[in-house]
Amino acid sequence: MEEVRLERQGEIERAREMCSGWDWKIKYDEKEQHCMEYARCIWNTLMDEALLLDDALQQDDGDRKHIMEAGVIPFHQLRCLGLDEVLMQFDLLTDHDHGKLEYIIKQIMLEEVEVTTDPATLEPEKRQLSKKDDAISFVEFMRLLYHLTLTSPSGSQIANDQESLTKLLQQIQQTAMSKRRQSNDVKKDTSILLAAKAINSGSINACKRRQKHSDQFDHYVSTFQVWEDTFVGGDDARLTKQSQRRLEILRGCFEGARNEKVVAALKIVYMDYAALRVGGDLIFRLMAKLVR
Repeated sequence: MEEVRLERQGEIERAREMCSGWDWKIKYDEKEQHCMEYARCIWNTLMDEALLLDDALQQDDGDRKHIMEAGVIPFHQLRCLGLDEVLMQFDLLTDHDHGKLEYIIKQIMLEEVEVTTDPATLEPEKRQLSKKDDAISFVEFMRLLYHLTLTSPSGSQIANDQESLTKLLQQIQQTAMSKRRQSNDVKKDTSILLAAKAINSGSINACKRRQKHSDQFDHYVSTFQVWEDTFVGGDDARLTKQSQRRLEILRGCFEGARNEKVVAALKIVYMDYAALRVGGDLIFRLMAKLVR
């Protein structure tokens, strides 16, 4: 997790370097953060919404995992989430500029590959992925917006005004989320939808494997709920001889099993990451010893 955090921080620093004119603090939800940190939070939302698109199910299992771990979004999926219409709404793009947009993003991606990697040591698989014009990173996304605001006739206000930039980022997020609002899934939390969709993504074998892990995880959750009904209701005399630390872990499991969002988020990583499955299985076995 620390490695991921440092990687994300590196992306933010790189974006700040390449979009130096946007060195602003943004106040949002009663807190202040750098506009690139704010933009990275919106990028997280876009990644989630992209994974919920219908065509995300058709991605190869390896590509889907690369997208999740590398923090990139296929460019055509950004368009499905309404990026083009927002850029046109803010006069950063016209009906005749779609080919130009693809050219700009390709140039930016090539520049990022040259600057951030050594072609001599880049692994063949990663070299191939880096050339795919549908694998756009957060830095490349921000560079695209920055370029458009500097070169479009109507972009100067966004380029030089913090409030205008904030409105642009918010509109990109809201438009992406509105695509889901058109369905009956709008009232469901994103993590719950992602967990349900993850089971059916990738190859047939991958789907069967995830279904198996999903069923096992559901068994754990339902078991914790049964245990909580038994012991939290006052019949926990058998637990008094146990260590306080393990009791705290057990109570934490009870708390988590009641929270749909926590359950859905943990199910996603349980299905896809073997190391976390081992940890989850171990915790369940340890807790089972406490209550049986």
